[in-house]
Amino acid sequence: MSPDVSSSPQVLRRANRLALLDRLRRNGAMTGTDLMNATGLTRATVHGVCDDLIDLGWVIVVEAGPDAGPVPKGRPARVYEFNARGGVVLGIDMGYHRVTVLVTDMRGETLAQQVERFDESDTSAPTRIDTIDRCARRALAAAATDTGAVLAVGVGVAAPVDALGRTVPGNEFWTIMNVDIGHAFGERYGWPVVVDNDANLAALAERWRGHCTGSEDFAVILAGERLGSGLVVGGRVLHGSQGAAGEMAYLASTEGVGGAEGIAMLAVEWGAAEVQRSVAASETDRGILVRLSGGLPSAVTAEMVFEAAKAGDAAALAILDRLGERFARVIATLSTLVNPEIVVLAGAIAEASRALIPTIEQHLPLHTLMPPRIFASALGSEIVSIGAVRTALDHTEVHALDLSLAAATVPAGSTVPAGRV
Repeated sequence: MSPDVSSSPQVLRRANRLALLDRLRRNGAMTGTDLMNATGLTRATVHGVCDDLIDLGWVIVVEAGPDAGPVPKGRPARVYEFNARGGVVLGIDMGYHRVTVLVTDMRGETLAQQVERFDESDTSAPTRIDTIDRCARRALAAAATDTGAVLAVGVGVAAPVDALGRTVPGNEFWTIMNVDIGHAFGERYGWPVVVDNDANLAALAERWRGHCTGSEDFAVILAGERLGSGLVVGGRVLHGSQGAAGEMAYLASTEGVGGAEGIAMLAVEWGAAEVQRSVAASETDRGILVRLSGGLPSAVTAEMVFEAAKAGDAAALAILDRLGERFARVIATLSTLVNPEIVVLAGAIAEASRALIPTIEQHLPLHTLMPPRIFASALGSEIVSIGAVRTALDHTEVHALDLSLAAATVPAGSTVPAGRV
């Protein structure tokens, strides 16, 4: 009769390491007694496992804090703490115009951020990879650390991404966006890299630090230039067979919508049209939007439209009403497809889009019997890089015992797999 592998000492030891590491990661400093009470493990097991985690660099011994209570007689109790500064992760938002890199510690606290624009005259993969690499190294330098301290990298791209980090060929824009940065960083630094769609990572960010904490069913729409959604159903991000579950090209066939243009793009288009109409009509009172743009349709920005609306400009307010009614229809399609509890409007336009929510909420019941709650994200333009940090941290948590913070590096050619966690 073969032995029960599930209860072998090695498997139990590994499970105990992960359990104690998770407890310390989620809490502050804890004594051995604290860990015994929290996990039900024996004193010998707790201290033995903590010694293992200290050897790996994941745990450090610290002095008892002022809230630790009276110091017992005899040998003082050891106080253990998760070593949040033992390594770093990178969260990268790889847009079309620029790349953003966040460097955080192992609890996700930001140590540095760097932004660099791409050379739009050369969209070749080698050029874009070099720009991302340079931005990452500058961010690491700003965080007073180096490439050897990186334990994992999360990357968000504006393209569908399958489980192996690949994008379906045939779409030129998607090809530009997903340049196989995982292979490049793996060869150069040995970093495990997890690549996913940007809207999916925005959804992870909202669940981690936004409006969707505790929710199992929600959608996050990146609503700036083009629409893309991250869908979470039953607590899991939906990807689909080729990573395209949240793509919104179907809106081209949706009555009253007609395309996947985002809030910023439409605000500019409709605002420019209004400025052109007002100037051509030689109106004596051309309104706030015309004055903000200097009467030049090409100078109109989304920010101008929202600013003019806030100041009471009738034409700008009419544009916001159109946007709100349109996005009620967009959100209604998601309500029909996946029945989310919450929908979050996200991206750089999120703060401004808050002004659309009353109109969206007014029109939603006309298009769906199950209207979700609507929020504007508070995570700003960093939402994708924050989600990328979260997916990198998830990777390190799953593979924690295969990584050594004591060495603070993952050797080139490492067998630790990279992919979705």
